[in-house]
Amino acid sequence: MLHLDQRSEALTAFRRVAAKADAHFLAPAFCDFLTGDEQAATAMYGGRAFTQYFRAASESIVFRNMYQAVDNILRTFPPPDDTFTVVDLGIGTARQVQRIVEWIPHHWPQVRRVHIIGVEPYDHLATIAQTQLETLTQVTTLHVTYTLVREYAQKLDTAAIVRQLPFGRLDLVNACASIHHMRQGEKWHLLRVMRSWAPRLFLMSDADSDHESTLPDLSLELIANVTSFYTHLLALICSNNPDDETAACYRGFCFYDARNILMETGERRIEFHTTADRWKDYLLEAGFAMLPPQAEWLADIDPSMSQLHADRLIPAQGKRSLIFQLAATPSGGSV
Repeated sequence: MLHLDQRSEALTAFRRVAAKADAHFLAPAFCDFLTGDEQAATAMYGGRAFTQYFRAASESIVFRNMYQAVDNILRTFPPPDDTFTVVDLGIGTARQVQRIVEWIPHHWPQVRRVHIIGVEPYDHLATIAQTQLETLTQVTTLHVTYTLVREYAQKLDTAAIVRQLPFGRLDLVNACASIHHMRQGEKWHLLRVMRSWAPRLFLMSDADSDHESTLPDLSLELIANVTSFYTHLLALICSNNPDDETAACYRGFCFYDARNILMETGERRIEFHTTADRWKDYLLEAGFAMLPPQAEWLADIDPSMSQLHADRLIPAQGKRSLIFQLAATPSGGSV
């Protein structure tokens, strides 16, 4: 617990940054922090309120662009045979994997069977994912089977995952805004575990920011970083003028994330966004080879976003990179 003078210093820093960034939606986090209201300050992920915010955010412009980038990368991916297996780390509401399954018949007509292994630690989201996947099995022309693993990605039983590969091969590991929920050592471990699965392709979409371990807890630098990042992110996801209820969900989504970074320590701190460049280093160290970005990756991306780097989806206004898309394959292997 910080001393009162440290709290006052943090609040002063936040007010200075927030005034410039129009980040007043974060102010309640600092009110909780200053008053020491632990109960108010520890709104847990996976609860009903956050689930509502997450569902709205998963349909926002940011997530839609990540989904579209995945579709575009798969178009350049050598097609599988008549089966396709995907491990979705942090399946959430299953929105993205549902989109992939709907995409397959139009681009890979030879595929007849799909198996999905969805990893999701939060019960409310896992329940939504199960409902979505069950519906998907009934409406698609493909034979779709699925397994839901209610566990944190960094705690996965590697052997159990391998045993659940019904076709003896793993085509895709997908991680959409999900594997930043762990510390640096856990990231290294997870990537090495994924390398042992020998997936034909690994795709990752996430926020390009540094909330890992390089900035001290509640340092002025961290406050400025978080305030600036989530203000830009909120402006981006609200750029298509959502209705008031949806906009409130977007604010709640950004608020929960920012509050976790700023206020939580130990196991309750779960937001550790890492820059795209550092993720590339981690992947190379784990035995992956990066696939060179291609122009096709950005086809049909929403016009409110433009591309300044081949593997990054960047707001059209300003130079700050918010979202990145990486593709990799095990070193020595081929897609």
